[in-house]
Amino acid sequence: MAQFGLISKLDSEVLMKTIDILCEDFEIGKYAFNVLELGCYSGMTGKFIKKTIENKGRQCFITGVDNNKDGEKLQFEYDSMFIGNSSDFYWRIKDEFYHLVFVDADHSYLGVISDFYAYADKVKVGGYLAFHDTGEHIKPFKDFQHGDKGNPDAYISVRKALDKIGLFHYENEPYEMYAYRRWDLVFDEADINDTGGGLCVFKKLY
Repeated sequence: MAQFGLISKLDSEVLMKTIDILCEDFEIGKYAFNVLELGCYSGMTGKFIKKTIENKGRQCFITGVDNNKDGEKLQFEYDSMFIGNSSDFYWRIKDEFYHLVFVDADHSYLGVISDFYAYADKVKVGGYLAFHDTGEHIKPFKDFQHGDKGNPDAYISVRKALDKIGLFHYENEPYEMYAYRRWDLVFDEADINDTGGGLCVFKKLY
């Protein structure tokens, strides 16, 4: 199985399973799947998302958002592309339009919280919101993002941010205390042998 760009084999499998469910959930109607990717790097993950959907006989219109601060040249032409920080463009992107939003951008605590609140409304009801680098095994101070280098939240802090938002429902926690009942956790998987990685995928219920 081909990997989705730089993400691990397991993460690629989870993304493919998400696409499988997506195609089942939105089986009726002849329309393109709309996909939004925050943080594109070389574009290879976006390329394989589009290719996987098209290989299932479905059309795919994919939009990318990336600030290109890593200097990596795009190797894939997105149907629509915004060059800059995700916080610069959320207001230009249509609400309740995307079947899948894949967030692999600023992994810091504040960056993830910002991306959630800026882009959660872009997902259609029944659509999926996926976050990369969510593994519980990721050690503190892994991959500096920006800000104070002494602050662990300035490194990969995706899972901590999602927990703070209230997207996880813990055993014995009263359902009414579950902050985001409109989101259902579908996948939470990671390869513990990878230094990073992991995917959390949430379905928008209403």
